Formats: sequence, structure tokens, C-alpha cells
Amino acid sequence: MRSFFVTVILLFACSMHSVCGQTVRQALLQADSIVGVLRTTNDPYFFSVTINDWIEDTKDLLLNSATTDIDSVEMKSFGRVNIPLERDTARVLYFIHNQLNSGPQLVWFVRLSHTYSPDVSKYYEPSCFAFQDKISTTALDGKEKGKKSEPQKGETTMTSTLRGFEVVDSVTTNVYYWVPDVMLRVHLESLADINEEYEMKEYALNIVKRKMDDLYSLPDIMSKDLRGLNRVVTVSDPDNKVFKVSTYCVSYSDFTTSFFGIMAHNDNGKVYVDKLEDKTDDILSPERGVLSPAKWYGAVYYNVIPIVIEKKLYYTLLGYKASDGLVKTRVIEVLSFKGKKVAFGAPLFLHEKATYHRRVMKYSAQANMMMRYDNRISTLVMDHLSPSSTMFRGQWRYYGPDMSYDGYKMTKQGWEFANDLDVMD
Repeated sequence: MRSFFVTVILLFACSMHSVCGQTVRQALLQADSIVGVLRTTNDPYFFSVTINDWIEDTKDLLLNSATTDIDSVEMKSFGRVNIPLERDTARVLYFIHNQLNSGPQLVWFVRLSHTYSPDVSKYYEPSCFAFQDKISTTALDGKEKGKKSEPQKGETTMTSTLRGFEVVDSVTTNVYYWVPDVMLRVHLESLADINEEYEMKEYALNIVKRKMDDLYSLPDIMSKDLRGLNRVVTVSDPDNKVFKVSTYCVSYSDFTTSFFGIMAHNDNGKVYVDKLEDKTDDILSPERGVLSPAKWYGAVYYNVIPIVIEKKLYYTLLGYKASDGLVKTRVIEVLSFKGKKVAFGAPLFLHEKATYHRRVMKYSAQANMMMRYDNRISTLVMDHLSPSSTMFRGQWRYYGPDMSYDGYKMTKQGWEFANDLDVMD
């Protein structure tokens, strides 16, 4: 069986790189046949060593294929959806697999006829993008909405929506994945490429911000699952009814980083939307003071922990700031609401004799810091940071974890500092 797989790899590599004297149509059919092998193989070794190179080769093949070939070739294993855009049609080829006990995964390619540019009067060569996404094991919509039920009951297909697509089980009609806007995903890839030209990156950023505004203008935005937006991190309250906030960052070749965000919150049935404006450079004392969406200490948030203090509900946000070349930053923020007003920061952090509105931890860009919430002990647990030498005290680029742990324990008064934690408790 292993020898058969090796033969398949060799044949496919030949078809990708030199097309082996075949026509492009034959090469597309060859790629389609490999999808059938990838979807059905039970050999995890074969799958793991094949999938990444195969994706890159297939992306190159689609990039160099004529649109007419992509449209006309009859494929048996690839699914195919065409999504109309403003000045183009996105050809989306995809397949779904469930390998290595990692849960269902979606592999999809977007082939565009033109590369968009800041000068919309110009048309460049075709472009192609490849994505690997983990599919939810809980139905996002359909007959079994909210239930844990992997898309295995029937044939799982991709159906186009206004600007994107859904992954749907054709038997149960359960929706397991939603990409609201294909071009939003494409432009997010441009933002992630640190070597992308500044002009193109700014062009992509303006489109991303506009499309995020459009997304948050949906009347049912509070109930939408936004995991289909890779590179944008979206968090919400545990019940997904009070607020939703999406944050992302853009890094440039000079190691500067800008943060962006948008949020919605529900106040007695009325949904308010606020854009988050990163004013980090203007905030002289970031650990003190209440801030607002218009004056935001920018970060990418990845976790939410509710805390009730004197009958008022606050949401603790764990976030991070990307490296500036020398220093990384972790942030513990507090979010609260009063009517339509949004407040960032509250005097809930009790650190020895001081009180802080948020906590900011800086450390070397070469290090990694652990910061998470441990529900068992109701404590925010984090690496203790110390300098590599006492002579570097206060110079954050020399700080890193020292194998001990600090934390903030949830109390009736707020988050109370605790040092030298035993994380095995």
C-alpha cells in the first residue's frame, strides 16, 4: 500500500511541475484524482507528508490554468463553487477531509482572474490563494443548530452566499462553516504578508476595514459565527448575547504594528457597533485610567472571563501585542457597558498596595509568555517575567519566563495578585 502512495506522489509531482507533456486539462484531472486519494486514505503518514506540498503545487497549477479550463473540466473529487464579485468571479475548488483525528478540515482554493491593485484601472496577472480551515463540530445553523454533530451524515457540500460560502450537510441542512466574504479572506492574507508592498497593504487594509464594517452592520451579527475569518480573532461573552469583538493586527517590514478592531454590544435588544481606534502611542500610563473605543489600547483578544464585582458585570479580556522587533506585550483588559457606552478598564487589579485598571506585561521578542485562565482555581495564570541579568532590570527586551508562575485570583473585590503559584494544584 505504501508503494502505491509513493507512486501517486511521484506522478502528481511530475504533473504539477512539468505537466509531463500533458495538457492543462489533463493536469487538472490528475490533481482531481489525487483529491480522491487524499480524502479516502487511512495512512496518516502519507497524508501528513503529502498535503502541504500538494496544496502549493495545486495552487500553482490553478494559477497557470486558463479560466475556461477550470470551468469546463469535469471533476469528480473536487467540489466547485463560483462566487460572483464586483469585477470578477471567484472560482473556488475545495474538498473536506477528516484525518489524524484532528476533526473535519476544509481545504479550498480561490482562483481570481485578476490581481486587484490600488489603481483599479490596472489589471494584473491572475492570482490564486489556498486555505486550510478547521470545520466546527457543532452545527452553526440548520436543524441541529448548537448541537455537537460532525458533518458526516450525508454528503457535505459548499454553497455560495452573497459574497462567500457555507459548508452544509446536504441531508441534515446543518451549516458547519461560514466564510462571509471570500475577498475579505484574500485581503487578510495580504495584510499577513509582512513583505507585501506598503501601498498594496494599505489598499488591502482599507478594504478589510470596509468589509468588517459591512459584516458588523448585519442585523443578526450577534448570532454569527466568525471563525471563517482567519487572521481576525473574534471573542464574545459566554452566552454570545451581550457583545462580540473582532480584533486583528497589521505588521510592517519596519517592525511597526497597528491594531484594528470593531465590536457590537446588545443593550435591551438594541445593538450598538463601535470601531476601535488604536491610540497606544498617546496613552502615557496604559495601566491606569478608563479608555473608550475611540481611545483604545490596541491588542488582539483571545479569551473572555466574566467577573462580577458589587453586582456589576465586567468582562476580562486576555490579549497580546505582536513584536516590534525587540519586545512583545501581553495585556489583561476589562470591558464593561452602560447603555450604549463602552468602557475599557476598571480598577479591579489589586497588586500588593496598588490598584490598576489593566495589566501590561512586556518581555523579549525572542521569548514566549504563557497567560491563561485556570477555571479550576479561578485564577489568571501567567509566567513570571524576570531579566536575564539584574543589570537589565527595567529593559523589557531582556525579560523572559524564569520557570515560576504568578497570577490574579478572582475575589469579591476584583483580581488579587498571587505570586509563586503552583500550577499543578
